[in-house]
Parts: sequence; structure tokens; C-alpha cells
Amino acid sequence: RLKDRGVVPWIVVTDGSKLYPEVLKRIWPEADHQRCVFHFVKQCNEDLMKAFWVAYDTMPKPPKRKRGRPKKRGRPRLDKQKRENRRTVRLARFLLLKRAEKMSEQEADRLEEILSLCPSLRDLRRLVEDLHDLFGPATTEPEQAEAKRRAILDDERFQARDEFGIVLGRLADDDLFRRLTVYLDYENAE
Repeated sequence: RLKDRGVVPWIVVTDGSKLYPEVLKRIWPEADHQRCVFHFVKQCNEDLMKAFWVAYDTMPKPPKRKRGRPKKRGRPRLDKQKRENRRTVRLARFLLLKRAEKMSEQEADRLEEILSLCPSLRDLRRLVEDLHDLFGPATTEPEQAEAKRRAILDDERFQARDEFGIVLGRLADDDLFRRLTVYLDYENAE
């Protein structure tokens, strides 16, 4: 219907459905196909939340309590502290995926606390920040986006983590990355 009304777009933005590329080539062969960055980052966040649980499992677990009443010897119980640390990290996990510029000072402090309680989350947070930077307002040129993508893909700490593989694999897809960054070729397309 849009074509019949004379609409001839320069760019068409779609989510990740495989239905669009063929249809767009047929209807508007001259239009560039932009993959929606929001949907891409959303999918990456879902995959990275799985990586959160892998890191979370590395935290010290409280030992199972023995049967019967615990002995009172006047010292703090380590199992309670471990349980509380795990709870703190679990409840604040959403902060790992939040953009730094949208965090309150209190949230930033809480994020730093969970990173100190579970150091294996630091690489996850770095990857999230690098992705935000890659698709953020500071990236204005295709060459700049490619350099940032290369830096992420070549980072040995990211490569060493199997749970990052899905996200790194998507980012390594040249065709997908080209479609994610089409907007950089246009002055007024954000």
C-alpha cells in the first residue's frame, strides 16, 4: 500500500525477522535495509543475562546446615553473609545491563558493590559497556563502528568466556553488522 501511494524510502528499519529482506528487495530494491539496533541490543541483553547466571554460580555458596540447632559461639555466621551477598547480586543484576549515563549515583554505587562481590561479572559489564558505546551517540562513522566492533571481537577476555559466544558470533556476522550500521551513512538517520 505504501508503494502504491508513492512512498519510496531511503532506509527501511526492521526487527530481526527473516521475512523482511526478500520482501524489501522486491518492493523497494533501492532502499537500504537497516536492522533495528534496539531489537539487536535487546537480544544481546537476553543472551548476556544467561552469562550473568554462569558468573553468579561462581560465587561462594553457603554450606548446607547440619541438622539440629546451630551452636552459638558469639561469632557471625559465614553462611548468612554468603547468602546475603548472593541475594544482593541477584537482586541488582538488572544494573549490569543498564547504560551508565542513565544510572543514578546510588545505582552506580550498587553496581560497583555487586562487581566487588562477584568479580567474574566485570567482563560481562565491560562487554555491555562496549556494546553501548558501539551503538551509542559517540559512534558517528562506519569506520569508527568497525574499529569498535573489531576491538570487541579481538578482546581475549571476551573470547575466553564461552557464555559470550552467542553475542560475539552475532557481532562477527559481517552482513548483520552492515545492516545494523546503515544509519551511519545518513546524516539525519539516528
